[in-house]
Amino acid sequence: MTVTPQNPSAATAYSLTCNPDGGDHPAADAACAEIEAARGDFTALPGEPGMLCTYLYDPVTVSATGRWMGQEVNYQETFPNTCELIRETGSVFVPEIR
Repeated sequence: MTVTPQNPSAATAYSLTCNPDGGDHPAADAACAEIEAARGDFTALPGEPGMLCTYLYDPVTVSATGRWMGQEVNYQETFPNTCELIRETGSVFVPEIR
């Protein structure tokens, strides 16, 4: 998984494995639980729906590649800012919130 702010030199990448949960993702247990709740569909992650975000435009792009339950995963999406990213995807791409 990679999180890329508008400044690509600030990108952060994590490895994540589930069942058993691990890798160097700082919140592997929470991330795996959220991915499992979405059945591996990164567009359906539970996120933080009650979170209020500003209209600040500071785009951040996230991506995830690999396999989930034998199925190929190749997800990439750009969000208007980090708050919107967290609201839509929870701690999968921003583990510091857990």
